[in-house]
Amino acid sequence: MHTAYCDRSGTIGFCSGSAPAGSLPIAHHENPALLRSAVAAVARHGYESNTLLVPGQGIRIWNLLDRRMNACATRA
Repeated sequence: MHTAYCDRSGTIGFCSGSAPAGSLPIAHHENPALLRSAVAAVARHGYESNTLLVPGQGIRIWNLLDRRMNACATRA
């Protein structure tokens, strides 16, 4: 299982297994590429090309992401 998480600064990261201590898990999925693309679709993009940030609209955006990930999981 792969995890998308954010740290206190709002930077989004990805890892295998559970989120690191002190971070908040955002989403989980078996396919890391699908997880990254789903998170990237709703995240803010930083000035550096690979930096993803938690968007300012918080809960509404992450609820949308959760629905998308559930839809992908039911198709697999």
